[in-house]
Amino acid sequence: MASLTGCALLRPAGPSEKELAAQSRRLSQWGMVALDNGRFEQAENYFQQAHEICPTNACACRHYADTLWRRGETEEAVATMRRAVALSGGDPALFVALGRMQYALGNNPAALKDADRALAGDPKLASAWTLKADVLYEQERLEDALVAYHRALSLGETGPQTQQITARIYARQGRHRRAYSAVAASLDRYPKGAEPPELLMMAGQSLAALGRYDRAIDTLLAATRREGAGPECFCQLAEVSLLAGREADARWAIGEALAQSPGFPPALELAAKMPSGPTRVARR
Repeated sequence: MASLTGCALLRPAGPSEKELAAQSRRLSQWGMVALDNGRFEQAENYFQQAHEICPTNACACRHYADTLWRRGETEEAVATMRRAVALSGGDPALFVALGRMQYALGNNPAALKDADRALAGDPKLASAWTLKADVLYEQERLEDALVAYHRALSLGETGPQTQQITARIYARQGRHRRAYSAVAASLDRYPKGAEPPELLMMAGQSLAALGRYDRAIDTLLAATRREGAGPECFCQLAEVSLLAGREADARWAIGEALAQSPGFPPALELAAKMPSGPTRVARR
């Protein structure tokens, strides 16, 4: 438990250090409630007050660091989070929070060090393995990143990005069957018809690489029907359609891409491969 020394100035007639620490904890709790209810400005005010009342309250210090980060005061946020880590006695979760800040700022060596410190304190902390994996992936250490991602998944990591990046690594390594399995696991998190187009595109790419063109086309066609699908989605459908010898579908997809974004370079490049240019065909 963090020491309360320094929570109050030496004043003859005022709240005791114990009272100030209790008040700081209450403010932190109110801040969490406000945060959970989407009242971000109110939450920030509570966390700031909690930190000012008792700077040695590790919980208040951590939330104040988050407040500074949201305000864009990144340098002070990192210093404050580092102080929270020290006050907590090296809480692994706070090492991860600090590492996430360092990672967002592009300071990968520091982020990796924080991840390792977190794992030294708690080897089963999934978020620490994910942080380590993200840094390793950024550093192009793909095999090491895969090991860390799989470790995070085995410990209950639920973030969809973990499976997606794992799939990207497998695809880059030419291990398309594993890539598809990883994407399929991510797709299973969504209700039928609500899958993000980018995930369906990744699945289509993997299927095409495996030579399963018809299924890849069906998957990519589904992607084009999802909200947020862009011209690149239609271009990918056109490319796979050409591989499958379905030129009419390719022409339609190119036409849809250009209708959505006239002059879209990848679509124009694909159109150049068509002797008669892209033409619209009926949806299947």
